[in-house]
Amino acid sequence: MGCQHKVQKRFLASITTPRIMTNNENEIQKAAKNMIERYGENALKEVDLRVLELESRNQQEALRLWHDIRKRVELLVVRSAGSTKH
Repeated sequence: MGCQHKVQKRFLASITTPRIMTNNENEIQKAAKNMIERYGENALKEVDLRVLELESRNQQEALRLWHDIRKRVELLVVRSAGSTKH
């Protein structure tokens, strides 16, 4: 239960921190790479948690951005997995 509480607390802090979000390729790429660096193999799960939270709060603008970030994380994870095969 302690670990789940930490994840939830970290998640809520990340979505409530005020910042200007610009929906451009550089920001999406940077956010996707950050999620992969922070969460590794769990990056898609973490992005999905953010998407669900934004959906529940009906935050449409942020939701669109996180859908784009999810697509980019997925792309980067697939590329990474492909580059590790021999």
